Amino acid sequence: MTERELMLAGRLYNLYKVGDNTWETIRATCKKFNESEFWHDTRAFEELKNNFGRAGNPMVLTPPFYCDYGDRIHFGDHFYANTGLTILDENEVVFGDYVFLGPNVNIYTASHPICAEVRNLELETAETVRIGNSVWIGAML
Repeated sequence: MTERELMLAGRLYNLYKVGDNTWETIRATCKKFNESEFWHDTRAFEELKNNFGRAGNPMVLTPPFYCDYGDRIHFGDHFYANTGLTILDENEVVFGDYVFLGPNVNIYTASHPICAEVRNLELETAETVRIGNSVWIGAML
């Protein structure tokens, strides 16, 4: 298996040998969205949504927003994220319908081995993250 295939299968892979630099495109698209006046002009948001595996309807992302690839993120319908959402999507992130995220939520699919000898071999894993329907993630008052 290639390093990319190992990564998407949730197995140990060498993070420097995946050979997938599509993150350069999504980072530029995120930067454009984050610097936009999204409340007046939705063009940058529409461009960003085209990079996702699925973009539900309606969908709100409040800048800043960051992700590693974009195409591995699947947003359900009636999705809302407050400012500062970060998704490290080395593997899939799947949101159900009616998901609401408070400020500064971080979702990571990547994990590094606890054992230093294994970690020092530049290995990591990436697991799918699934968030069901009618979920709220945020601070409680």
